[in-house]
Amino acid sequence: MPHYDLPAHELPGYDPRLEPPSDLDGFWEQTLADTWRHELEPVVRRVDTPLVAVESCDASWRGFGGHRIHGWLNLPAAPLRGPLPLPAVIQFQGYNGGRGSCSSMSSGLSDSPRRMRPS
Repeated sequence: MPHYDLPAHELPGYDPRLEPPSDLDGFWEQTLADTWRHELEPVVRRVDTPLVAVESCDASWRGFGGHRIHGWLNLPAAPLRGPLPLPAVIQFQGYNGGRGSCSSMSSGLSDSPRRMRPS
């Protein structure tokens, strides 16, 4: 069970006064400028999986500081895709875990092909 500094009944009304650092705008301007100093170099490579209604790809690109970021790109299988744009699900694992397997990230897509068809 999570532990909080305040009792649970006081949490909904908690409104801390947060002052942004005076250099916040400059920090983000510099950080975003640094981002564009290197090419993203996206790489998308299809991987074989036991999933029949989902196409999975190993995807990576250069992120902060030029470091490679890795993720999974899961799409409805080609016969199930229509001409409309597809919705996206983005999940950030942070420092507490890796990206998992491509099939673990697509469980919501692979359970029913009918659910993936555009309405």
